[in-house]
Amino acid sequence: MEKRLRFIRSPNPFAGLDDYLIADEFRIKNNQIEYPIQLALDGFRIIPAEEGMKGKLGYYFESLSQGIYGGRLRGFPQPVNGSRHSREVVTLEPDIVDDEKNYLRDSKAVSPGNCVKIEDVQLGKYVCLQLKKNIPNPSRITFEIFRHGVRGLVKNFKHKPLEELVNMLSTNTRFMISLPLSVLLAVHNFGLINRYDNNKPKYSYRYDGEKYRHYSSLSSHGLNAILAYPEETLVRYGLSPDNYNILKLRLPKGITMNRREIRPFPVLLIRDKNHGEWLEQFRARGRELHPEIFEVISNQLEEEI
Repeated sequence: MEKRLRFIRSPNPFAGLDDYLIADEFRIKNNQIEYPIQLALDGFRIIPAEEGMKGKLGYYFESLSQGIYGGRLRGFPQPVNGSRHSREVVTLEPDIVDDEKNYLRDSKAVSPGNCVKIEDVQLGKYVCLQLKKNIPNPSRITFEIFRHGVRGLVKNFKHKPLEELVNMLSTNTRFMISLPLSVLLAVHNFGLINRYDNNKPKYSYRYDGEKYRHYSSLSSHGLNAILAYPEETLVRYGLSPDNYNILKLRLPKGITMNRREIRPFPVLLIRDKNHGEWLEQFRARGRELHPEIFEVISNQLEEEI
């Protein structure tokens, strides 16, 4: 990894980030990853020609996430209430389903200066999955957040071969941050509590308007802070770093996407140190701690949890 790799825009892009220069390599599942430009995804889905540019960009990071962790790419929807064949079924559609490790992973991609949005409805479904009475060991949830350096996506790539976008992303992915559900819930609460306080640094934002579905977001500044100073940033969100395993790593050399090498980038993994304990506490107080999350889908899920 080049010392002057500017994955953060600042006068000193490595302030607080020197650990990544000497970090251990991230051990990944598959060194040769394929972006399904004209391929079926596990025999389940094909990327249609009319798929929007954001969707095509999203496929890149979903494919990269699958290469890193393994699992099934865009598997069948996961029922949150009832069964898959219920008439009023509420489903999740995680990007990666890892049956072996019992994980559901959601991939998010963001360009420089932009935020990562997590809609209340999506977060609520993941929350309710943790509380289902008939699932004693629900899947762990992680959000895999990638920052890339591609600007003007539609303008610059709409009329170019898709392979050009794939190649650009392989050489311009800045970093990856992997966060558990417990941290995303803290981000959500932080946005709620501080939405009207303009004096605090905007690590998170909150949208409660009428035009779009409600969401919380991690700002560009917040992503930078998590990557550079994860312990301090967890404290800012009201969390104790002692409850988490925090690993600063780097993507190794030799990883390819469609036989083109992916330029190594920093990787931050944050995991619950004792997920079983967190889950037990969350099942006891989830509704009390996050009433607004349950409200958005309470009508469909009332009898299930």
